[in-house]
Amino acid sequence: MTDYVTDDLGRPVQLTNAKSQATKLAWDADNNVTYLEEANGAKTAYCYDQKTGYPLRQWDAETTKSWSSFNPTDYCNPATYPSGAMAYEYQTRIDGYAADLWRKTSPLWQPCRPRHRLHRRRPG
Repeated sequence: MTDYVTDDLGRPVQLTNAKSQATKLAWDADNNVTYLEEANGAKTAYCYDQKTGYPLRQWDAETTKSWSSFNPTDYCNPATYPSGAMAYEYQTRIDGYAADLWRKTSPLWQPCRPRHRLHRRRPG
């Protein structure tokens, strides 16, 4: 048997299974899950596009293990995204309310940097 605790809008914020293992969820105003903490302590965080509702960033349990809290206002600001996120980019249609996934970037991906050869001057 699973026990559910819901918020004022009827969305589950905590689920506890028969082994008393709890999973916690946080939601944004558009009914998207912004934070998920599993019974084993693994935490996943999400940020969404305000027009389409599609995910923009996702931080997995490995990245969030050192986080003490998640504040979507801080973490979902595109100017200050924390590092280590899976990034989703979309080709948005004219009205801005529909989009197609254009690119998904792994948090381990780093842009290639050109290698420069060092040239030494010859004496003389």
